[in-house]
Parts: sequence; C-alpha cells; structure tokens
Amino acid sequence: MNANYGFTCTMTAKPGMGDQLVELLLTGLDEGNPAATEWCVLYLVSRSAANPDVVTVQEGWTTEEDHHRIFAGEAAQGIVAQFADILAGEPTYGDLIPVRGKADYQKFSAPSELNSTNAGQPAPQEPDLTFPHPPLDPELQDLLFSMPETPPPDKQTLEMIRPYATLPAETAIASHLPVDRQEISIASFDGTQIPVTILRPIGIDLTDGNAPCVYWLHGGGMIMGDRYSQIDIPLDWLTRFGAVVVSVDYRLAPEFSGTTLVEDCYTGLIWTADYATDLGIDLSKLVIAGTSAGGGLAAGTALLTRERKGPAIAAQVLIGPMLDHRNNTASSHQFDGPVIWSRDANAFAWHSVLADIGDGPVPSCVSPAIADDLSDLPTTYIDAGSAEVFRDEAVTYATRILAAGGQADLHVWAGGFHGFDALFPHAALSQIARQTRSDWLGRVLAGAATHSPTATDR
Repeated sequence: MNANYGFTCTMTAKPGMGDQLVELLLTGLDEGNPAATEWCVLYLVSRSAANPDVVTVQEGWTTEEDHHRIFAGEAAQGIVAQFADILAGEPTYGDLIPVRGKADYQKFSAPSELNSTNAGQPAPQEPDLTFPHPPLDPELQDLLFSMPETPPPDKQTLEMIRPYATLPAETAIASHLPVDRQEISIASFDGTQIPVTILRPIGIDLTDGNAPCVYWLHGGGMIMGDRYSQIDIPLDWLTRFGAVVVSVDYRLAPEFSGTTLVEDCYTGLIWTADYATDLGIDLSKLVIAGTSAGGGLAAGTALLTRERKGPAIAAQVLIGPMLDHRNNTASSHQFDGPVIWSRDANAFAWHSVLADIGDGPVPSCVSPAIADDLSDLPTTYIDAGSAEVFRDEAVTYATRILAAGGQADLHVWAGGFHGFDALFPHAALSQIARQTRSDWLGRVLAGAATHSPTATDR
C-alpha cells in the first residue's frame, strides 16, 4: 500500500509555546482516531532551527479521502480546537506532494536542543524535502532484505542490541591473521583508564620506525560498538601497507556524553604520537580514520588537533561520517524506515551524546559540521552511500574543506546504504569502494614527507 497523497503545513506557535505545539502534534493523531495508524503512512514533525516556535508537519496518506475521513471525526476536531490557544496565526499549506514509501505509520520528533543554533553559526536553510530517495544497488538490496529485522535503538532497546554491534577479538581479526596483537589501557583526559588495541604486521621489521600508522575509531552511533568493530577495514591497510593499527575504546553515550567521547579519541591520538618510536611508526604517515560515528569522531579529533597544535596528521579517512547533530538535511529526511541507520535512530544517538550539554552551544569537535573554519585540516577522503542518512552532511563537509583551500576526495557510491561495505564487504560495490579508498590512501602514504615531525610541528 503506497501513499499517493500528501502535503506540508507550517504552523507558528505563540512565543514560547513551540514545545506545546509539538507535543499536541505528536499525540493528537493517535488520540484523534486510532484508525489513523492504518491510513497515515508518513507523519513528520520538525522544528525550525532559527525559530523553535515554527513547526512544519509533513503528512502522507493512503488517499485524500482517508485523510478527510480521519479529521472530520468528532475526536479529531476536538484536538484541532486546542490549536486555537497555541497558534499565533493561521497555518500555511504547501503544495500537495506525492509521497511514496512503506505503509508503516511513523512519528518523528526533532527535539529543540538538536536543532539549536550555536554561537556564530547560522542555522541551516530548511531543505526542500521530497521523500522518494535513490534506489539501492540491486545486490545490496537483496543482501539487506535477507537480514533479520532488528529494532531501532532507543532507551528500551539499546542494551538489547548493543551485543550485536561487537565481535570477540579473535573473530574480528580472524580473516587477517597472523597479526601481532597487544592490549593495553591508557589514562584519558580525566584519569579514566580506556582500553587500546595495537595490531602490528608479522614478518615486517618495525625497528627502523618507517611503518605507517592508522589510528582507528569504530562506528556505532556513539552509543554502541567497541574497538574491534569494523576493524577489518584498517586491517586491510595493515596487510597492504604494513601499517600499525591503533584502535581505542572511547566511552559511549548515553553513559558518557558531551565532549567525553572525542576527548578520549584525542587522548589516544596523543598517546600514539608520544609512543611512535616504541610502536615503530613514522609520524609523517600518521592517518586518522573511522566509519560512521568513528568518522565523525575522527573529524572532531582532527579539529581538536589543529586547535591544540597536536600531532601532524597526514590524512583523515571519513567513511559515512556522522558529522551533524542537527539531523536536518534532505538525506536525513529521506531514510526513516527499516534501514541500517535511520533519521529516528540518528536523533536518539545525538540526543544521548548531547545530554550533558543541555541548552548550551554544541562544540564543533562534537558536531564537526557546525565548525566555522575547515581550513588547515589534513588531506581528506570522504565517502558515503547515495541511499543513507549521512550522505548530504558528508558531501557538504567535503565541499567546505575544498572551499577553505584544503584537499578532499569525495565519493558518493550510487545505491549504497549506510555501512554497506562494512556489512557486506564481498558485494561488488563494496569491493569497488574499498579498493578506491585503499588506492587513495596508498597514494597519500607514498607522497608523505620522509622526515619525522619535531616538537615544533606539534
């Protein structure tokens, strides 16, 4: 059953009553008529980042008649009457829009703190949203649909799904054996001990200190995963380039929030640079890389490193990076159903990360997309799938690096969903994406300076 009728409606609440308006919108449909869940296939509530009293509703219905049938009922009209005390004026309606998608009733809220503007940071322009989205690659679609469905992360399900985001160390590295594995812990910025894994190639002499180093940050929405998650990606570079891989277990939200996660990552990077000689690495070939949340944390760590004049980073590799807490791009609205990472899952994850920040400004090291200045960053590789939530923020971040005079290599893989190459590495598109990424890194490492950074470089 597809929706073939839909529209947008913008409402402005009386000053300070935006929260009440959102609450009424999110509860009114159910209370107005429970049958709405059968006929309403899309119900999106979002708030303006510039003015939280301005709320937009986008609705998709099975038919126009079904929509009118619901709102003609006595219960629904009682809900509508409550708007009189909240609205500052008459709602405005946009053009009718065709809405296509799953016949599954959804509600999405955008908490005001996730759309808050930051000091000196202009609010993003509201995109002209359409809900049809790029199709999946046929092979990836078949693989994705063959997977058992898992619940999206929220307060009730997080502990249940966390174990599925991790693998035992032996299993995670099995396809790349033999490797030398060392487990240590280091003191983070607040004295807390955090685990770190060091993976070295076997059969390569590291005593001359010429090995590249990949400092790896795992994915998982900043709410799940561990230092072995997606570790096969940097292990490919260990095999191909003889790289030493250092992977840190940064602390996770919601147990820890604010800047704690990125500070853990920065601490691990500093430790890696400080112990470069013991690790056998050439600091001119120090690469920071991560996927999904790890990609966003890698970007945030690179910003901190620039700000604090930390170790010189040869390159940053941002794979489907989670960069923007505002969750308000066109692609973030396109993918709201049973996908690997949906808009709703993204909102929950960011809410968890930002819990300690409250109404204060969000630091750019936590949400790199809001950084005012993207100059003087390492040469950057960014990629994303065309069919994923993070597509547009990845494209924008790469474009802004280029506009600031930096170097960024951007790839949008047609038909790829979020994390496609990590989940299904043997699919044809995954192999192309991995090969392209590795070839780029090989060129960067081949051109890296041969001198080791001195104290003045840090």
